[in-house]
Amino acid sequence: MKFRLQHTLAAVLCAALLTGCTAAAFFGGNEEEEPAPVLVPVETMRITPQTIRNELSYAGQLSPVRQAVVLPRMQGLVNETFADVGDRVEEGDVLFTLDERDVQNQIRALQAQHGQAVSGIAAAQNALANVTGGQFETQIMQIDSSIENFRVQLETNDIAIHNAVLSYDMAAESYANISILYNAGAIARTSYDQARTAYDQAANALEQVRLGRDQITLGMDQAQRNRDLLTYQVAQENRDAAAIGVNTAQSAANVVAVQLANATSTLEDLSVTSPISGIVNTKNVRAGEFAPPSQPSFIILDISDLHVEVRVSEIIINHISPGDTVDIVVASHSPEPIRGRVRTVSPGVDHTNTFGVTLEINNRDEILRPGMFAEVRFVREEAANAVVVPVNAVQRTLDGYQFAYILGTGDTAARVLVTTGISNGREVEVLSGISVNDELIIRGQNYVFDGEAVNVVTRN
Repeated sequence: MKFRLQHTLAAVLCAALLTGCTAAAFFGGNEEEEPAPVLVPVETMRITPQTIRNELSYAGQLSPVRQAVVLPRMQGLVNETFADVGDRVEEGDVLFTLDERDVQNQIRALQAQHGQAVSGIAAAQNALANVTGGQFETQIMQIDSSIENFRVQLETNDIAIHNAVLSYDMAAESYANISILYNAGAIARTSYDQARTAYDQAANALEQVRLGRDQITLGMDQAQRNRDLLTYQVAQENRDAAAIGVNTAQSAANVVAVQLANATSTLEDLSVTSPISGIVNTKNVRAGEFAPPSQPSFIILDISDLHVEVRVSEIIINHISPGDTVDIVVASHSPEPIRGRVRTVSPGVDHTNTFGVTLEINNRDEILRPGMFAEVRFVREEAANAVVVPVNAVQRTLDGYQFAYILGTGDTAARVLVTTGISNGREVEVLSGISVNDELIIRGQNYVFDGEAVNVVTRN
């Protein structure tokens, strides 16, 4: 009653001001004059079917679906690089090459050993063919000459081994001393790497000359066996021994052939290629530097598809399924949402008591970048073709009933009881009490009464 009196008094005062009367004239004038009624100004909106959603938002960070960490198969000196950070590369493109001189030297040494092994096979096969008779004396002289030749080769090889041992000992001592200085921080890594390379080369050279001696010894032994075969004529046991000699020589040749194939394969590995198509994100090698196999030389990112992982609560987890499409907002890119697809949903919680959800985003235009922050919006509830009104248009009585005002006949306020459904904090779904095409009072509704005439200043 008090509010009604104040409301009436306010209307009377507004009418007096609008007619230009002073307060003195109003209170002291003709008591029979009635002031013009002052109508409460209101704003209305026409109800149309809308869609309303109750969404929960979670933050995550974009990351590439595919990335490749490129490592060389062996340590080596970088000869040349062919890509830089930010460059696009295709699968199979050469990223950098390693120096091939050491491998080429190894291949040449193995080729020489293989040639010796093939000669050993030929000698063994000839011995087997000749154990049944022939001009033994001539053959024995030829074999003796071959044995003598092998002895000369052994003497030469012994000298080479002696020199290789000296070189190896010097390189090992130098490497040990430089390692101590490097560990103490007294020299640069380049000096350490050079010493290590010299040590490895000396060790390899020593191994090669020792392998050469084994091949010479093998040839010499085979020649001696051939002589024995000839000496003991065509006995069965000699024929068997000759056959074994052929097998032995063949096995030795096969071993060298495998080593040669491995060395050739290593030569191919000196050209390091990209395993995927994408963009160079990291480059850690430069021409003239060593590329260790323990550190990534390149990191390639395929950003044509990105994913974002978020941790969600139990409130929303049962509303999410793989394959669902979801709105994702990357604010640094655009305020407008883009569409993502749910890829995986964790079946259980982790130590944070939340569930992991991974989503994929099509990024064929590559506008989005890994590392950008994203807001993922999951729909908890949704209603289409619904009566949706502003939240502040719905009021509540002291006893808990909800109501709103719609525009009645003759621009009067009509109070209606309503029930509500989904709310997103700004708008609310009205399940009953308001219908499509009703004109709802959305401003001034707190100052009107049921059946009261109002002044509609704006219609939306």
